[in-house]
Amino acid sequence: MRVAKWLSDHGVTAIENETLESALFVTVEGIRPGPTNALRADMDALPMTDASGAPYASQTPGCAHTCGHDGHTTWLAGALAALQAENDFPGRVLGIFQPAEEIGTGAMAVVKAGALRKYDVREIYGMHAEPSVDAGKMGFKVGPMQAAADFFYVTIEGKGGHGARPQMAVDPIPCGAELVGALQTVVTRRIDPTQPVVISVCSFVAGSTPACNVIPATAELSGTVRTFDAETRKKVRAEMAKTVKAVAEAHGCVGSLRIEDFGNPVINHPETTAFARAAADELYGEGTGVDFPLTMGGEDFSEYQAVVPGTMIRFGVRDAKHQASLHHPKFDFNDRVLGGAATFLAETVRKRLAMLAD
Repeated sequence: MRVAKWLSDHGVTAIENETLESALFVTVEGIRPGPTNALRADMDALPMTDASGAPYASQTPGCAHTCGHDGHTTWLAGALAALQAENDFPGRVLGIFQPAEEIGTGAMAVVKAGALRKYDVREIYGMHAEPSVDAGKMGFKVGPMQAAADFFYVTIEGKGGHGARPQMAVDPIPCGAELVGALQTVVTRRIDPTQPVVISVCSFVAGSTPACNVIPATAELSGTVRTFDAETRKKVRAEMAKTVKAVAEAHGCVGSLRIEDFGNPVINHPETTAFARAAADELYGEGTGVDFPLTMGGEDFSEYQAVVPGTMIRFGVRDAKHQASLHHPKFDFNDRVLGGAATFLAETVRKRLAMLAD
């Protein structure tokens, strides 16, 4: 793995992937005993084509770093190299290079593999590129920050037939079309309006383009649900299931709903968050840390926070050249922030370990 080689070339040699083969665990020891704090970066890409036009754009069709995970990997590697070069701190730093954040299984796999227990992690910090925040600023929020995310899959079973004789078929397409709108009434009419909820249908697949006169037998919808409250999450699922069943029956079809957990809400610990924000202001000047609003974006960093206190930070990357949002095909990571981000991670964990060891 190139990450491991780069780290080794820069003096960081305590590297293993026996705990979880698809991850990388890197330790940097301080000069005296103390607690272990973890820094986490995700490494995976998205199944989309890179349209950034950058000279280093992905050359693999259908695979692109349009969520900035290449940058996350880089700034964590830089932080670990800096800590190894000047290990004048107590305790130990664990770097977690994590797979599969985009499908919500990577952090869970790390936790289930026992990594936090194996390394006796006391706290964990993660950082994500944020195009809505100016480069040089960092977004912080105590408590709920990012939503619980679920993926849903709807299958509508009708009866195929000839497009010229729809009365002899049971067309799943108008059923699916109605369902796209009907699912929004779950949010607007059946959930407390003070609770943040998003239901987004992101794909609708039915029929075949060359077969323009064939009514398909099935249609499939898929999308995502975002919530913060556990009871609301439960109710949304139940109401979606009722809606799918009722709309399908009204069209003479059979509808089924499958929901997959992506992850729980990111809830930042007050103490670790306050410390990280103060460290940002101390390192780069008052006002470096800014308030970050509640966001419906999901993050499996929440799996770590269910085990140990931790904070997710949104690191600003926006400038005149870098305006594209995350998951946009033209997203291009702002490399100018990498040095400052790596320094921030290294100095924050260095100071935090010194405080915890006192």
